Amino acid sequence: MAEPLQATLTEGRVSTQLKSLALPLVWGLMATMSLNAIETFFIAQLGREPLAALSFTFPIIMVLTSLAIGLGAGTSSAVARAIGEGDSSKARRLATDAMSLTFIISASVCLLGWLTLEPLFLLLGAPSELIPLIRSYMSIWYFSAPCLMVPMVCLSALRAMGMSQVQGYLMGEQPW
Repeated sequence: MAEPLQATLTEGRVSTQLKSLALPLVWGLMATMSLNAIETFFIAQLGREPLAALSFTFPIIMVLTSLAIGLGAGTSSAVARAIGEGDSSKARRLATDAMSLTFIISASVCLLGWLTLEPLFLLLGAPSELIPLIRSYMSIWYFSAPCLMVPMVCLSALRAMGMSQVQGYLMGEQPW
């Protein structure tokens, strides 16, 4: 039988709890943002057209990221309430269900985006000569987005369980 989860966020000073939750998240977000800045720098070295193509992908990537953040916030809230109720089985089930739901939603949205790639980006104002560059970038992004979104929701569940140190470490740690 699994060990019961403890509601550790209800103990101690509020300022200490906020620091322990916020600092790892700040470092993890800084690592993520710096990755985007570095990617933009290197794509800019390829020329104006690749950089312009990348700039058209930004709104779609932000929508996908915002979707994951919203699903993560809901997961965090639901899991934290279950832990607060002392129902660790429910908390685990909610976390698992949230990750499964995130995979289904993200895969569906990305498939739809991939199938409508050209009309979507033309609607966003991309010139038709940039569509091949946008397609080459977004085809990879759409394929890999669920692999970003599901872990984001998982990290939200860890944060709800009071494991912000683990969450911050995983956000900042690169697999290579």
